[in-house]
This record gives sequence, C-alpha cells and structure tokens, in this order.
Amino acid sequence: MGGILGMKWFRWLWCLFFFISLFDADSLIQALRVKRLHLGDGTILEEAILLIQDGKIVEVGSQISIPPRCRILLESNTLEATPGMINFSCPLFLHTSETQEAGQSVSSAPNGFDPYNPHWKNYFEPSRLRLGDQLIDGLIYEPISEAFRQELLQSGVTTYVLSSGSTRWIEGLSGVLRLKPTGTPFEILLSEQAISLQISSDLALAAKQVQLFESFLRENRNYQEKKEETQKAQDDFDKALKQWKNEKQQAETERKEFKKEAPKRPELFKIDKSHECLINLRQQKKTLYLENTQDNSIRAWSKLAQDFKLKIIWKKGTLSPTLEERKEPLVLFPDQLNAEKYPSVALSKNKVPIFFGTGDRVEASRFLRLMVSQWIALGIDPEVCIRGLTSEPAKYLGLDQKIGLLKKGLDADIVIFEGDPWNSLSLVRMVLIQGEIVYEAR
Repeated sequence: MGGILGMKWFRWLWCLFFFISLFDADSLIQALRVKRLHLGDGTILEEAILLIQDGKIVEVGSQISIPPRCRILLESNTLEATPGMINFSCPLFLHTSETQEAGQSVSSAPNGFDPYNPHWKNYFEPSRLRLGDQLIDGLIYEPISEAFRQELLQSGVTTYVLSSGSTRWIEGLSGVLRLKPTGTPFEILLSEQAISLQISSDLALAAKQVQLFESFLRENRNYQEKKEETQKAQDDFDKALKQWKNEKQQAETERKEFKKEAPKRPELFKIDKSHECLINLRQQKKTLYLENTQDNSIRAWSKLAQDFKLKIIWKKGTLSPTLEERKEPLVLFPDQLNAEKYPSVALSKNKVPIFFGTGDRVEASRFLRLMVSQWIALGIDPEVCIRGLTSEPAKYLGLDQKIGLLKKGLDADIVIFEGDPWNSLSLVRMVLIQGEIVYEAR
C-alpha cells in the first residue's frame, strides 16, 4: 500500500516539476549576438549582445555575457540589427469608404467638404467640422493574406501609421498599427492620433483656412474655460449638497425644524466632440498634420501652431526658412526623390527631423528601405535615416516607451540584416516582434 502511495506522490511531483519547467521555458532568456547593433538613437555597438525575455529587451551591450540556460536565436559576425521600422504614412488595411468619411461632417460630398463652397454653407454652420467623429476603435481593415504579411515584414517594417487617402480639406489620420506575431494580423498602438489638413494651393484660400482654424481654436479656449467653470460649479454643488444632507440628518436626529433650502443644481455641460478633439490638439495629445510647399502658408501655420502650442508635422514641404527655424518634423515620400530631393537633404542637414512614408500605395510599403537608401545616396546621413524610421517617429507619436529603440525595457521589435541595413542588396534575415520570430529568410 505504501509503495502505491509512493508511486502516486512521485507522479504528482513529476507532473509538478514538468509544469514548472514549462513555465520557466516561457520565461527563458533569448540572445542575439551580431556584428553591429544600430540602437535607433544614432548609437552603434560593435560585436554586441542583446537579451530578450517575455517579449522585452532586458539587456543590450558589447560587454555583457550570455547567461546559462539561454536560447541562442542568432550568433553571427556578419549580421546587423536595427529596431523595427515605422512607415509614417501608409493607407494599409483601411477601407476607401472609411477614409472618405473620416472626420467629416458631410460624408456624402462627392468632392469633399469645403467650408468655402457656398453649396455647403447650410451644412457647415450647424454641424461644424465633426473632428471628434474620426475612426476610433472600429478601424476597418482590409483582409491580408499570410503571404502578403510576410512580404510586408520582409521589408523590415513592423509598425504603420495609417493615413487617410481622402483629398478633403480636413480629414482624420486614423491610427498606428503594429503587425502582430500571432492571432490577429496587427494590433492598434494608437488611434485618432492626428488631425490632417490639406492646405489650399491658392494663397488667398490658404490664408482663410488659417483664419478659420484659428477661430476654431479661440472658440475652443472659451469652450474649455466654460467646461472647467461648469465642473467647478458641479464640485461645489456636490460639496454643498453633502453638507446640506448632513445638516438635515442632524436636525432630524435632534428633532429640530430644518428650513434650509437644498442647493440648486447647476446646468449640465453639453459635451461637443469637435471641441473635445481640439482640446486634445491644444494639449499636444494629438498632432496637426499639414501638407504644403509654399513658404507663406508654412509660415502662417507654423505661427498658428506656435501661438497655440500645437504639435505639428509637415507632409512633404520645401526648403523653407520657417521649417529650418522651427525644426518641425517633415515626412518624405518617394515622389520627392526627384522633384524636391535637394531641399529635403538640406533640411535634414539643418537638423529638421525627417520621417519616411510610402504614401498612397499599400504595396509600396515593401520598398520603404529602398527609398531611404536612395535618400542616403543623395546626401542624407544614414543615422538620420535610422532615427527617422525608428526612435524619432516613436517619440513624436508618444510610443517611445514601447518601440523605436533597442533599449532595456522596450518591446523587442528587431530587424536583422545580412550586412549594412542601408545597402539595398542586404536581405532581411529575421524579424522579431515582441521577441517572437515573425519572419525568417529561408
């Protein structure tokens, strides 16, 4: 009998140790040893080691050692690694119908909602611009095949900033996605991150647009002040009501007459989604995303952004003294390689932050690194490009505590190249997202 009980205890202990070993296996440290690590902030480490645990980077450096019971993912004296790259403007996964409706107060307009067109005057005044009705949780994604997902990962891009394809005067830049290692194809890192404006090429209209948006912002200040006043009145009412109830209860306990009137409830404040959206813009929780190449318009909008302390990004742009002075970020696209290559290179050399996007073609995302290598050939410093694909956009999007750098505590989104990342002949050997291998060259 004792022998049977002993065998049962042995089996229970064996099962316990087995499950403990499985748990430990999930938390095993994984190691990469490569020729060169591009950390994303301009720092390059030679003959470096990077350690990953539970999807996070736990150590990185040239002087650290690989601990025992560690899984070696890769060990090479020729491979180089960078953080996962960010495509700053891509219509990926977003249905056309949704891009046409994002952030608009009139969704049936065939040519967009133009507040200066008399045809829309009746719609404009009562409905304003419904900035708050952009796509939030219900982003509509185009289905993607696993083969296409692998093609996207093969480019070294792990994160995409969705950009509305609309040509309307005001629209929504809808969100930030990261391709996922398992399950759904991607996760939402941020949504409703920016307000995107298409500035008129007509200088007179462009000036009116600035005036109109400035009037919105001034009106928004009044809205916020009234909201804060109403909230204070509500707080005061709650305190007075609590005191009144206590006094009434005390009088009833002491069987005394209580004639004090109850405090009057203040009027409820009506929340306006447009204004709430603009408050976020003024508090730099959202970004103003502008497209223009004329210095007069750039100067006017930059001054507006400075006056109201707005965070601003320029889509395309020109060699503008305003951009050089304000150091406002600029997103470069493939069609600028010929038309505006030298101004863009000059801006980058003057320490204007440079981001990169592939524009209006989903497929072009696969060629983001090739495009950047062409910019390097034209004169942009490679490390400026690395920062512009990794740490700089992550910081500007408010995701720098999650992605953008090969740094302790951040997600292990890593791209490993067979050679110099900026040599267009260097193939992507492996891509990791949150420490999981999502692409590996065969």
